[in-house]
Amino acid sequence: MLYLVNLHPYAGLSGSVGPTAQGAFQLSPLGIKRLGCSNGPATPGPLTDAHLETKRTLDSKLIAAPISESVSPRPPMARAAENPGAKRVDELFHVFGDVRSSIVFDASVAQYEDPHFYSRGWLEDAIKSALNAAKQPERPGLNWPQDSLQTKLSTSMSVQSVYDYELIEPSTLQMHVTDDCERPATLTIQFAFEDGAWRIVHTNHDSSGAGKAWYREGMNPTKQYAPIKSGDRSRYPSGCRDEHS
Repeated sequence: MLYLVNLHPYAGLSGSVGPTAQGAFQLSPLGIKRLGCSNGPATPGPLTDAHLETKRTLDSKLIAAPISESVSPRPPMARAAENPGAKRVDELFHVFGDVRSSIVFDASVAQYEDPHFYSRGWLEDAIKSALNAAKQPERPGLNWPQDSLQTKLSTSMSVQSVYDYELIEPSTLQMHVTDDCERPATLTIQFAFEDGAWRIVHTNHDSSGAGKAWYREGMNPTKQYAPIKSGDRSRYPSGCRDEHS
């Protein structure tokens, strides 16, 4: 017997066997596929164009693909146990949704997210930043320490829609997102398992040309969140501007 085996824990494997398109295959993480038998009528041919894929969109293709008759279907729980990467990416995306749902409001204006979603190191840095901000010259209508803390606890506030998400490291979630003005960006969040829960340790919001190159007009989001009203913190510009180009 000749089998193809994908040993990667969370990346799918795609490629083809032989010179024709009929030999194309997609293997889920830790998946297996029988190619042929040693005493069969023909050899499968060379393996070409093999590559790993971690995009969330690949998972949907694999779920919809028919299961090979040579491999017995496995129950969903067994497949989840054999695919820890797929379970992890959904788990972290769920945590992000909880962060978004934890936003505290004051008179219908979003203020900050629940601090317990952040690591001890992050919160210590937030406190130090607030203390340093208190040294800034006074400005009417602006509380520098409060503004600093709110900025450090607002990872999800700018996210209106999520178009796709993937795991780029064992505990790092990367998402293609837009805000309430439909301005695209790439949001990367690194988590750490601390005190029995996943907590945010680092974020990067990339709205540069590279960070929004994925965006195309007419794309449909995977997840949309309820609009929120954010407070104008005076030192940041407000209003929607066209940043797609």
